[in-house]
Amino acid sequence: MLTPEDLRERRESYAVQLQSLIKDVVKYPNAAFFMMEGKDGDYYRPRIGAIMNAKEFSFHYRNFQGKDNLKNLLTSVKRNDSVNNSRILFFFDRDYEKDLNEISMTDCYVTDGYSVENNYTEISSVRSCLASIFFSDLFETKEDHDELENLCSLYRELQTLFHKSVSLFNFWAWSQRYFDKKGKVDLDKFDVKKQMRINIYDISVTSNYVLSDLNALCPSRDPIYEDEIQSASDWFNQRVAQVSFRGKQECDFLHIYISKLADLGSAGRPPFKKIRKIRKPVSKKELIADLSPYADTPISLRAFLELHARNWQLAMVQNQPPVASVMA
Repeated sequence: MLTPEDLRERRESYAVQLQSLIKDVVKYPNAAFFMMEGKDGDYYRPRIGAIMNAKEFSFHYRNFQGKDNLKNLLTSVKRNDSVNNSRILFFFDRDYEKDLNEISMTDCYVTDGYSVENNYTEISSVRSCLASIFFSDLFETKEDHDELENLCSLYRELQTLFHKSVSLFNFWAWSQRYFDKKGKVDLDKFDVKKQMRINIYDISVTSNYVLSDLNALCPSRDPIYEDEIQSASDWFNQRVAQVSFRGKQECDFLHIYISKLADLGSAGRPPFKKIRKIRKPVSKKELIADLSPYADTPISLRAFLELHARNWQLAMVQNQPPVASVMA
C-alpha cells in the first residue's frame, strides 16, 4: 500500500511535472513558468513579480522536493520540443558547486552563494531585519541608531566565531559531495542548536562535535577521513564562509541570534538599553518567508530576470516564439 509520503513524491516527481507542464504550456500560451527548489518560492516569487513586471504574461510557480527532481525536469524539458522553446526558467542552489556544469544554462539561475538562505545572513540584510522587527524602522535619537549598530557589530563578531565552529561540518558536508561514498547522507541531521553553544554575554561560540560525531550522523555511509577534510579546507580557503557555507546552518545561526535578542529585548537587558519587544516572533520553520522582505537581492538575479523579461517581450512584439535556451 502506498503511504502518503509515496503519493506526495509521485505528485512531485519530474515525470509527472513534465506532463503537467506540457499541458499548461498549451493551455496558457502567454504564461511564464518558474521552477524552484523546496520553499525557495517564498524568496523568489516577490522578486520575480517586482523585477519582471511584465503584464503581458501570467506567472506560474512550481516548487520541487529535492534538487535532483528539478535537474531531471530540466533535462527532460531540453529534450522535449513541445516545451523547450517556452517561457520556462529554473532556479537552483549552487550548493558546493559539485553539479554546477549541469545547471549552468541560459534559462537557469544559480545562486551566487550556497543557497537562497545565504542572502538572508549578509550584514546589510540582517541590519534591515533588526531595524524593522526591533525598532519598527523608527529612529528618534542618535542612541537608537547606535543601539542598532551595536546589535549589528555583535552579530558580525558572533558570526565570525560561528563560522570557525561550523567549518568542520562544512568540510565534512563538502567531502560527502565530492568523494565517492556509498550509503545515504542527510545533512539536515546536523543541528546547530545541539552541536553548538552561542553566548551573547561573553561573545563566544563553542562546538561539541568532532569528525567521528559527523560520521555517526549517517552510519550506513562510508566515513569521511582527515585527508578528505583537508581537501575540503583547501577548497573553502579560497571562498568567503558567509557565502559558501551551507545556507541552512547560516540561517539557523541567524534564527538563534534573533531569538536570543527577542528574550533580552523584552526584558530590556544588554545589549539593549531599554525594553524593545520584537514585532512578531520569527519562525525557524518559516524563516525564508518571514524574513524575505529583508533578504538581499543579488545583482545577478536582477540581471537574469530583466534579461528574460526583455527577450520575452521582444519576441511577443515580433510575433515569434520565446528566445530558445542554449545549453551551456
